[in-house]
Amino acid sequence: MRYLGKKSLSSVLSTVLAVSWYVLLLSTVFFAVFGFWNWLREPDPSSLRLQIQTAGLQISIAGEHLQDTFGSNFAPTGIFAAIPSLLLLLVVVHHLRRLLHSLGSDEHPFQHSNCLHMRWVGFAVLGWSVWSSIAQFIVGWQLSHHVSIPGVQLTAMLKPDVNMFILAAVILIMAEVFRMAVALREEQDLTI
Repeated sequence: MRYLGKKSLSSVLSTVLAVSWYVLLLSTVFFAVFGFWNWLREPDPSSLRLQIQTAGLQISIAGEHLQDTFGSNFAPTGIFAAIPSLLLLLVVVHHLRRLLHSLGSDEHPFQHSNCLHMRWVGFAVLGWSVWSSIAQFIVGWQLSHHVSIPGVQLTAMLKPDVNMFILAAVILIMAEVFRMAVALREEQDLTI
């Protein structure tokens, strides 16, 4: 299978990302509306349960361990922490989709628009890495102040997402290399 041009891997990925972008956009709108609606309604204290899920662990905390102010303070924090992450993800998917669409067409890949798309992806991934670290700290701080379990101490920590930061740096470096390739191509086109 070819990587560039029509009927190539980049054109297939462009189609997949186009569908994903619309699904993600609808999911973001649904999440925002449902989150605000859920925040505005009065929760039944007996039905409160906090679930925290990580890659290898799921924690479920019953309502009796949650302090009275937990529901009113935590819901907007979770919503406001997640929405910027989803918006940055929308930016990444949008520009990847445009970049792969350009690579999937029969046009030459070294164009200024592709450099801009790569740069947007790099800065959005960088913003995502910074924002996710801050959001996780805010959510951890809220948990540490509103969850009380005998014998368990919760402490919020600000831990940067180093992997995403490195990924963003690599993408931005590649965008600069791509920009230099565009300049070389334009120079070559002028000499011929």
